[in-house]
Parts: sequence; C-alpha cells; structure tokens
Amino acid sequence: MNTVEDARVRWIEDRPKHARFAEEMAARIQGVVCSGGIAAQVTARPKEVHSLVKKLLAKPHLHYENMPDKVGARVVVRYLHETSTVLDLVRENFAIGAVEDTTTRLEVDRFGYRGIHVDRLSLKADDALHYEFPSQEFFLELQLRTLSQHLWSEISH
Repeated sequence: MNTVEDARVRWIEDRPKHARFAEEMAARIQGVVCSGGIAAQVTARPKEVHSLVKKLLAKPHLHYENMPDKVGARVVVRYLHETSTVLDLVRENFAIGAVEDTTTRLEVDRFGYRGIHVDRLSLKADDALHYEFPSQEFFLELQLRTLSQHLWSEISH
C-alpha cells in the first residue's frame, strides 16, 4: 500500500467483509461473556473511511496492513471486578495480542480515561470460520470497560 489514497480505495472495497467480521465477533464475544454469567453490552464495527484516512495521515508509521483498529469492539460491564473475568474469557476463546490497562497511564491523583485495551483479537487458527476470517487480515482492537468508565469516556469526548 503506497499511499493514503490507495488505502482509502482498498478500505472501501474491504470494509463490507470487515463489517461481517465485526458482526460475527460481537456475537461471539457476547456469547462468551454471557457464558461467564456476566451481563454486558458488546458492540463492534469497522472504522469509517474518513477515520481510516485521518489516522493514516496523523500516524505515518501506520499503513493499511498494520493498522490495529480497522475493526473496533467494546465490552461494557457493570462492575470493575468483571473486567478481569471477561479478559480471562477472551484469552481462553480467542487469539489476542498485547493487553494494556490504561489506568497505568494516570498518576494516582489524576482523572482520565480508564479501561483495558486488547490488541489484535482474532479467531483462533482451529476455528471453523478462520478460513473466512484469517487472523493475519481480520483482527480487532477490543476496549473493555465498566459502565462508569464508559460514561466518563463519552463525557470527556
């Protein structure tokens, strides 16, 4: 992918399949979370074309193939202790990359965004749909937060 324009054109073509991937992953994550006895709101969606272009322009080290959040998912739970349970369930059921607890970015006397981010969450290689959504192309960034963390994030934006 040589230019941002090339990436834009490719994303317009690829986005519908990533939308199907987002829908499939939201349903699977919801099922996994429910199987753990946790009530949660799970959403997932592909990045909008203008957002992809904006990010590529702002972060020249990124290119189409390595952009970590072409698809984003969010799990919002009620209580803080549920985030670790959900993270364990995600680790058991999906292939994942790095995990970051954003609370470590803040000093103890500071307010700000808090949550857990999971990079490159994808289907495991032995999953029946891996052939349709191979992990080298189809992965998402997962945000895991409590309802209060989610509301803080929405208000601060």
